[in-house]
Amino acid sequence: MKNNRKICFMLLFSCCLLLAPLTASALAMNDAISIAGQQRMLSQRMVKAYALVGQHTMLSAVKQMDDTIRQFDRNLEQLVLFAETPKEKKVIG
Repeated sequence: MKNNRKICFMLLFSCCLLLAPLTASALAMNDAISIAGQQRMLSQRMVKAYALVGQHTMLSAVKQMDDTIRQFDRNLEQLVLFAETPKEKKVIG
């Protein structure tokens, strides 16, 4: 009985060690997907702010556009870090 527990524990521990890299990769992929979705929203926000600046209807639109561009650039840098191959890096950057 005691020997069976030891074997079960070792099997469970081995599975956890084998699955750990897969979990880290999945989390990174989920983060990348989230950031890519945020990029879409930020691009829409930039276009809206640009239109408001062009119409001179909202004074804070310039600040909003600048902040959005900075966030977009930071996200783009993070996505480049997620890219694994040179081809992916070229497509992103």
